[in-house]
Amino acid sequence: MTRRLLILIGLLMVGLITGCTAFHGAGTVSDYPVVREETYHLQAPDEIEISVLPQEELNRGVTIRPDGKISLPLIGDVFVEGMTPMEVSSKLTEEFSKYVKNPVVAVIVTGFHSKKVYVIGEVERQGVYPYTGEMTAFEAVEEAGSFTRRAALGRVILVRGDLKNPKVIDVDLKRVVKEGMKQNDLFLQPDDIVYIPPNGFAKAGYAIEQVLFPFMPILGVGSSLTSVRSLEETF
Repeated sequence: MTRRLLILIGLLMVGLITGCTAFHGAGTVSDYPVVREETYHLQAPDEIEISVLPQEELNRGVTIRPDGKISLPLIGDVFVEGMTPMEVSSKLTEEFSKYVKNPVVAVIVTGFHSKKVYVIGEVERQGVYPYTGEMTAFEAVEEAGSFTRRAALGRVILVRGDLKNPKVIDVDLKRVVKEGMKQNDLFLQPDDIVYIPPNGFAKAGYAIEQVLFPFMPILGVGSSLTSVRSLEETF
């Protein structure tokens, strides 16, 4: 489990036990304009598909190496780390022009592996998901199998940046779901954590389960675990 998630789990446990969020002074989407990262910057080990017209025999699917380079016929090693697909296309066009007349080079990202976002809480599949550069909080929740019936969509918590001094943003996905109000959604950034908290009924149930957990075998209660225990096992 990453240190980032360990710290967050600790904070969420405090919030669950005390019945309040572990973060204070959270901002809202209105404080963070709904903008997306216009371009995806490539890093190892992202995968890209390169097509070269009219010389289709030069087409390749490649993985960016740890040194930030890719290897292609005719032109050899090319450094692409930190570049956008459009920038790579321009660079490869320039390089292939030395050997091919009027090449048309297209670059498509086929594997987003270098950047991640985290989705935890009341979703069907808590976990780590690839960051594609154009993912919103709602889309991340959908990627995680959508929310459970215990979710409090009115105040989804997005944690961004250094967990020692994080930016915490309230995202009202309830309005996004019911009214299609995309201005209440938020485009994510790499390493963002999207936490879908339990609603009031679920929070009360989890608190009771925490108290009764040591006595469950004696009481004959089922072996269901609390959300925090489930979250810990996920990572």
